[in-house]
Amino acid sequence: MRLCSFILITLLAALKAYAAIEPQGPLPEVPKATEAQPTPVLTKAPELLTFIKAEYPPEFLASGKSGEVLLFIDINEEGLVDNVEIQSASEPAFGDAAMSAATNFVFSPAEVDGKPAAIRIEYRYTFVPELPKEKKPQAEKPAEPQPITFSGTVREAGLRKPIAGAVVEIDGKPVAETDAEGKFAVRGLLPGKYKVRALSRNHRPYETNAEITANERLELSLYLVRQSGDPFETVVRTHSPRKEVARVELQRKEVERVPGTFGDPVRVLENLPGLARVPGGLGGALLVRGTPPADTATFIDGVQVPLLYHFLGLTSVINPEFLETIDFYPGGFGAQYGRATAGIANVKSRSIICDDWHGVGEISAMQLKAYVCVPAGSWSLAVAGRRSFIDFFLQSIIDSTSSNEPGQGSYTVSPVFWDYQLKASRRQDNHAIDIFAFGSNDRLKLYQSGSAEDVNVNFGMHLAFHRLLLRDRWQIDEQTTLTTSLTPGIEYQNFIITSDTGADSNQKIYIYSLEFRVDFQHKLNEKLVLNAGIDHQFGQGKVDLEFPFTTDLRRYPSPVFDYTKNQSYTSDGYGYHQGYWIEGVAMPLAELKLTGGLRFDRYDYYHTQAFMLQPRLSTRYEVRKGTTLKAAYGMYEKLPGPEYLQPKFGNPNLKPEQSHHFIVGFEHEFTDLINIDVQTYYNLRRNLRSPTPLVKYDNGKAIPQIWDNAGSGRAYGLEILLRKLATADGTFYGWVSYTLSRSLERERDKPVTTASGTSTTYRDDDFATKEHLVFFDQTHILTIVGQWTLPWGFEAGFRFRLTSGNPYTPLNSGRANWDADANVYRLNTSTLKRLSQRMPTFTQLDIRIDKNFIFDLWKLSVFLEVINAYNTKNVESYLYDYRYRERAAFSFLPVVPLIGVRGEF
Repeated sequence: MRLCSFILITLLAALKAYAAIEPQGPLPEVPKATEAQPTPVLTKAPELLTFIKAEYPPEFLASGKSGEVLLFIDINEEGLVDNVEIQSASEPAFGDAAMSAATNFVFSPAEVDGKPAAIRIEYRYTFVPELPKEKKPQAEKPAEPQPITFSGTVREAGLRKPIAGAVVEIDGKPVAETDAEGKFAVRGLLPGKYKVRALSRNHRPYETNAEITANERLELSLYLVRQSGDPFETVVRTHSPRKEVARVELQRKEVERVPGTFGDPVRVLENLPGLARVPGGLGGALLVRGTPPADTATFIDGVQVPLLYHFLGLTSVINPEFLETIDFYPGGFGAQYGRATAGIANVKSRSIICDDWHGVGEISAMQLKAYVCVPAGSWSLAVAGRRSFIDFFLQSIIDSTSSNEPGQGSYTVSPVFWDYQLKASRRQDNHAIDIFAFGSNDRLKLYQSGSAEDVNVNFGMHLAFHRLLLRDRWQIDEQTTLTTSLTPGIEYQNFIITSDTGADSNQKIYIYSLEFRVDFQHKLNEKLVLNAGIDHQFGQGKVDLEFPFTTDLRRYPSPVFDYTKNQSYTSDGYGYHQGYWIEGVAMPLAELKLTGGLRFDRYDYYHTQAFMLQPRLSTRYEVRKGTTLKAAYGMYEKLPGPEYLQPKFGNPNLKPEQSHHFIVGFEHEFTDLINIDVQTYYNLRRNLRSPTPLVKYDNGKAIPQIWDNAGSGRAYGLEILLRKLATADGTFYGWVSYTLSRSLERERDKPVTTASGTSTTYRDDDFATKEHLVFFDQTHILTIVGQWTLPWGFEAGFRFRLTSGNPYTPLNSGRANWDADANVYRLNTSTLKRLSQRMPTFTQLDIRIDKNFIFDLWKLSVFLEVINAYNTKNVESYLYDYRYRERAAFSFLPVVPLIGVRGEF
């Protein structure tokens, strides 16, 4: 599937004629399958070297009529024009003249990934009245030039960028044209009042009154408002060659104002096929195809991070101004990624190029964020930060919207977060150097209302991480690229919960890490590309726990451990994960692409050692133009989390968990902007960690195994993404995403047996040995997103979500017994109807309206975003009293209207 990508381009053209021309967004048709780059990047835009003046139609000379022509120009690898097409023209005569001139243009060749490439650009040719020609003096001696009486600069409103080629009119007659710096000068104007008008392609005309006085020079700054296109960068729409089968690429400009995302493009991930809605309380998790969040790996610029969203997923941990693209793989990803068995999400930051100061600030009831980019010699520096606000006023919203009926109550959690990013970039010769520091800090705060205030519950979560990415991208030659990165990091986690049920815990984890990665790419020929790399992680951590560990072993009637007494536990550990991978991309036919890869992972964590070879295969075949069939298979593995490998409360002998992905699907393009992606998948999971009652005896001491690898699971489903892509001058974009899925699991294939051969009952063996729904299973997931650009600077959009509720176990369906020794009620788990019910169906409507104001030196946007517009009381889970008889609903945020203000300069 060919996707849109928005890339920064600067086109400089010295326009010396009465026809003021400036190229608009290049619309390239890059070679499809023949450019077998994993992620093609337009590294150099074509520049106009030879401009041919178009003949102004004689029939319009008298009237001084203006005109505009939109052309598509095909430029070959040598920079010559192969073809010119007229898309629109205000007058046929203007179209013929512009087409004739553009055929003879000469450009510097465009480069994709540092290599010359053919490209199609969109070129707007604007005709303005011809400047009056000065008559040559008849005298033998040239007349002295008249003094400059009127001068100034024409700039783009809001961004202050100079506009080259703008025509300045005095009382309706063109008298001057701006140079590359946007400057102009007029000589010999007599004293008096004049009407001044400035014209430029893609900008609204600007008019003002000016008065020239004797013996004085008038100087003005004229600011023109851009009427279409992206204000920061020219748009390039490329159809990126793809080797992955299950991949969705999102561009920042395409999704930065999707309703329900608070203007954060990364949050759009939750609206894509394959991603289940996150139940309240899990925070910024990615639930891919019915699997736990730990099975999906999240990255920023290839650096693994513990979470991509702040808690509850209200916003991501990276400022939108740093974002370039988001790559999401719900499965079937290539050999370059490891240590994940479900999906991959990789956020790529944009290249920092600051020719002048640029800044963005935004404040709303949810958060305050700011971004500044400045030039610093040969470096470009950018810094951003954010702090949440919603925790300051959420309690008052809950109190005003909660029911006051007796016996009714609820719990609501709110995130408290901040993050930062600091990036320095430098381009020197064939090296691109980036220094990128970023971090995040999250807490969860619990709010109680109504009868829930009578239940003694204390709940808190805290997670913080920091990374420093040092990266060099070396373009060795046209065929070879070597990217090296080193990333030290720090991470802190804390979880605390206390309640009347006695299930209290306090966990603290400190992790110090170092990641080293090398990615090598070499194009052997037009039909074969070789990729390889090294992916290493080093880590050292410390765990401080206060947790209901196992204590006395009760041997009658069977070995049962008491988990009620809290104990303190401290442990230090280390980890060294080595990853090596190689991948070949072959194109024996223009329509066929084959990708084969092999990854080797070696794990050394505490007392756990393991290694695994993982093959990956995928194929794409374009059966006809615009229609592609695809299929993939991959084997993936990862170690269980560190909390399951500690000897005190886990099992250091656990093996890596495995997953086998099978994917078949097709893509079809109805038009260049409307496409559909359909795929079916089947995931087979093996060696899943599973609780076990088995006991190991060492010198007469009973050591509980707690966990083993007896679990298995499978997931299958259908995913559909119907998409209308965004364009620079389009008025609508959006998509419909639908997932039909089923995720099943079995804790063990057969009942647990003791050394004597007798069966041991554990957590209801009937349930454990039968295939059952996974907690994260959601049968139907429907998301509809629409965004419109309206007149008068307005934008509006909506997001609607409907998902099946998650399975859950009604604890009040079981029998609770009083344990006098521990002074607590205990649930008899064998009496529970485990995962026998589903939460109610979840529905939510989010809307957003933006109003943009453009001033001479800056821009202002005011927006209203309403989350859960019709205030649906979506139940996320239930909290129970100490006897497991009464329960209170746990809900997500109520209707939350947020008004925000955003400024740019």
